[in-house]
Amino acid sequence: MSEFYKILKTRNLEFHTGQPVWKYTISDLELSQLKESFKIVQRLSQLNPKDCAIYYAEWWRRTFDGGYPSYDKIYNSLESKKLCFDSNDFYESAKKGGNLLNYKWIKIQNTHYLKTLLLQGGLPLKHIKNNRGKYRDFLLKIIHLNPSSIEDFSTNTELTGLLPKSSQNEIIYSSCLEIVRAVLDNDENELLSFKENADLKQITEELIIERDKVRKKNNAIKFKWNFNSNDNTFFLNTTITSKIGFEELNYILDDQIVDYQNEYKLFVGLDLIAKLIKRNNDTYKVVQFKDFVSCKQDFDTEIYIIDGNDKIYYANHLLYSKLNLDFPTLWAPSNNENFVLEKSRHTNNNYGYILSNDTFSIDGKFEEKTEIEINNKPFSIIKFQEEIKLKKPNSSTIMFKTNIENIFDWSIVCEKPKWLIRSNLNIVKNNLKVLVYDNIGQRINNPTIEWKQVNKSIWYSKHITPELGALDIKISHDGIDEFERVFNIGGLCLSTSSDYNNPEIVVNSNSFVLEVYKSDHYNVSINQNKVTFKTTNPSKFPSSIKTRIRVNNQSFGILAEVISPFQGVILVDQDENVINADKIFLDKIKGWRLIANSHGKEYEVRIFNNKNPEIVISKKIERKVIPLFEFYDTFKSLFQLYNIIDADNFLKMEIFELLPNNRNRKIKSYSIKQFSETIKWEVNDKNIIKFDEIESIDILNSVYALPLDCDLEYIDKIEIKRDLDFYSINATNANKFILFSDKNSKFKIKPEFISVNPENELTTIEDRNNRITNYSQQLLAEDFTSDVWNKFWVYYYLCKENDLPFATFDIIKAITTSSQLAAKAFAFLSVKFDAGEYKFSGNDFIELENDLGFSFHWVELSDWLSNCQINPQIFEALAVMLNFKWNKLSLCLLQKSKIENFVFNAELNNVRERLGERVLSQLPFYDIQKDRNNYVKPIPQKQWNDQVNILVIAPLTVASSISGKNTGLWHVNGDNFRRRIKYVEDLDKKWYEESLIYYLN
Repeated sequence: MSEFYKILKTRNLEFHTGQPVWKYTISDLELSQLKESFKIVQRLSQLNPKDCAIYYAEWWRRTFDGGYPSYDKIYNSLESKKLCFDSNDFYESAKKGGNLLNYKWIKIQNTHYLKTLLLQGGLPLKHIKNNRGKYRDFLLKIIHLNPSSIEDFSTNTELTGLLPKSSQNEIIYSSCLEIVRAVLDNDENELLSFKENADLKQITEELIIERDKVRKKNNAIKFKWNFNSNDNTFFLNTTITSKIGFEELNYILDDQIVDYQNEYKLFVGLDLIAKLIKRNNDTYKVVQFKDFVSCKQDFDTEIYIIDGNDKIYYANHLLYSKLNLDFPTLWAPSNNENFVLEKSRHTNNNYGYILSNDTFSIDGKFEEKTEIEINNKPFSIIKFQEEIKLKKPNSSTIMFKTNIENIFDWSIVCEKPKWLIRSNLNIVKNNLKVLVYDNIGQRINNPTIEWKQVNKSIWYSKHITPELGALDIKISHDGIDEFERVFNIGGLCLSTSSDYNNPEIVVNSNSFVLEVYKSDHYNVSINQNKVTFKTTNPSKFPSSIKTRIRVNNQSFGILAEVISPFQGVILVDQDENVINADKIFLDKIKGWRLIANSHGKEYEVRIFNNKNPEIVISKKIERKVIPLFEFYDTFKSLFQLYNIIDADNFLKMEIFELLPNNRNRKIKSYSIKQFSETIKWEVNDKNIIKFDEIESIDILNSVYALPLDCDLEYIDKIEIKRDLDFYSINATNANKFILFSDKNSKFKIKPEFISVNPENELTTIEDRNNRITNYSQQLLAEDFTSDVWNKFWVYYYLCKENDLPFATFDIIKAITTSSQLAAKAFAFLSVKFDAGEYKFSGNDFIELENDLGFSFHWVELSDWLSNCQINPQIFEALAVMLNFKWNKLSLCLLQKSKIENFVFNAELNNVRERLGERVLSQLPFYDIQKDRNNYVKPIPQKQWNDQVNILVIAPLTVASSISGKNTGLWHVNGDNFRRRIKYVEDLDKKWYEESLIYYLN
């Protein structure tokens, strides 16, 4: 038994609950026993990875006292010279432990394993105790910055200098950010834990007093460019705080909100960065998928958000500053190797760093100059103090200064036309609109804005119509001048030819010159204002054309990617290779794009599960180029309609051209499989389960097993062992497993049912239904302290943490067979979540509902009342759940309110009109004539065609379930029907909710 398991058992826990390690408040005795356990390990294979991971966290919390933490320091703290493993073995084992404990590894360009392992320990209490005054001074300063990431203060050497020199590193900064955010967000659980330590308690009390003086920033969320001097690469830091309110959401969406949605997806280019998920009435939880975006050459990336209705909000205002290597830029050091791009030409630090190409000469003194290469071009990093000037022949001088605080920020209102995909400068159209803000995000009135042509010296007021082409902008306020460069396109327009066989771009203005970069994919010929293209490589499909645009009388222009003249409906990968295969894999679509570029034609995509073709999700293609990853959640929800382990569980994606008179023509069809790899296994004569090597999969570090049909104490994620020339599982305590890939693996194996007994096969539908029914009876009969409910809890947690479908496990699927059990499961999860720092609300129950194909609001009202009598705190959780999507229904059920003036047939006609004939034609069929069910109200007198029967029957069925008149939804064989009801529920919220209340009344 591992020491960590003993720690859990002491706290009446069967498994790690996902909370940070420091929250277990491991005692001195437990830590001593943990250290002693390492001394009796006789060989490396006996070293318990979870124990190693826990020790790293406790070392940080209790022992760290300055300097940069290292593997050797942590290893030496074990205080033994007779260990059978070295410091590297100890660290590698701790990393494995982190994977088994489902740590979310911190990733900023690289994976920060050590930082993650240590920060599980929370705050370095010993170091804070020995340096309390310096921590206090530092925290009281940075709280006024209202920081959302360490970048908000790590580049300010005046602030970081308040900490001991040995503590000026990103791990300490992260700990300080945690304290400040807990105070600013009034995180009661965190603050309570701080008060348990005398030193932290005093600092926290002072910070709480200071909090009331903090002026909240209106534009706190910014993505900043970083430069790594070790490998001379750039990346965009896209970290967001874990929780935001409506004010921050309004800022992110640039005040374009009409109606708040439950979920938003934030993209940078082709990468999904985060989901913003509504948790309760006033906050959104941020689920971060990617903390950074690496860029090699394309530094102008598009930021946008998609809501639950597929509406797009462009959000390039989240980019702190554009990165343009054509002229010098100022950078601030974040650590020894990392620099952050400054927007200003001034820095508050004693030293500044300039990144410049070799076409600029230096005027003035500098401390140090390092020559480097970026994309095979020569650059220099120039360290300077006070002031430095850089100049290019026949160009303006660019001056940078240190020890001057940047007192304002600004943004250029960009007017990007539809034909322009991206450019290296902000675009304006004969008008300069510059928004200027102070350091807390408040607008500055009447700043001085001037412009001039590049390479000319005369400045003009913004009120004078600007010249065409490249312009320098000067923003002046309170004695400080800042500069920006823009490109005025005036009325320039690029259009493409409608002739499919003759791709062509037409320029509408003689004032501009369009130069097209050479490509291996096509040849170009230019005749006056027409650019004609001819494909040279049929295996490629250019989704955009790289150009340079300039004004006739200027040498300086912009680098611009413009619309492609090539037409077609096609899939391309991240390198613009045409995907000719008709079978694609979900774990390989990152960077892929769906191109639907044809003049005057409209398209839609229809997606359905091969095993359940009645439920079709269709989406009209509104843009010519769409990242395929935008459909990921749709793909995932449709895969959940059937057993994840079944090889026949695949999707069909069909693309249709929409024709007049509601006709359509199918032009493309793809099969989509969820996993690209299938593992091969066998059982040898010693009852050992063996696996073959897979070239694209790191089996040792990314594949795990989950035991089935075993005692509660053995249900946990199990690592795969390497034995000579094969891989195996320790099958001592269980003989059946689900094998699956780590959720962060680049490529994934199909989850596999495996068994020591090769005669064990996947159960038949009848056998599985019997198991589900038995679990249902046990869960209804037992109380929350029983083994069966604890098994339910551990499988629920492991599914959630490892991105496994809940429906994989019969014990979880059982809750769909009984209204009483669904209410009891909701109560159980609410109690479990609320006992810690999380609440079973928002996305938690939505995920469970979508996966299992049911909804908690279907539960009979009397079952809710019974559970609320046993656990009164459930009433609040119930109200939160209902209000999350169904405000009117909540009022109806909890406050007996009604909807007046609901005329059934009139509203049915309204929903038919909203959905349109195209969607109506795809509705699942339901035969009302054969319906003999007992409903809460009679089926309304039929005045509609059979096409919309399901729209009528779905809310009536749910109303009958809520009223206790019909239990047809809660049946072990009811999965297919339940999912049809869910389909209607999500199809038109207004109709579903209001007609449901109509039936209930």
